[in-house]
Amino acid sequence: MKFFLLFAGLWVFYASVCLAGLFDATEDLEGMVVLHAGDVELLDCPPYGKYDCLSWPSMLLKFRYKEICFTSDTGACSGAGCRGFVAAGTDEIPYYFTTDSFSGDISKYRARFVRCPDMY
Repeated sequence: MKFFLLFAGLWVFYASVCLAGLFDATEDLEGMVVLHAGDVELLDCPPYGKYDCLSWPSMLLKFRYKEICFTSDTGACSGAGCRGFVAAGTDEIPYYFTTDSFSGDISKYRARFVRCPDMY
């Protein structure tokens, strides 16, 4: 068992060193303008029937301390929250950029601004 744990730990370290930068979206930032930045939280469907949770977006994100909400691709943010920014280029399509907690790479996700729901 100890050998397996050692092997798994070495594999994770090797993968993080060798794959770092492989999926980095840093170059995609060139020529883009940052629209909003800061802490982002995942908004879950509030209980007790105010909203239809079956139609609630799976990745509804909100900038903390701001009334700016957007939807994004699955995996853009964990339930614990994250930091990132929304930027757009000359094509005016917004993208959400965040740092991957495992590799440190910058990940890029498509974003679509929506009206923030009244949570309470």
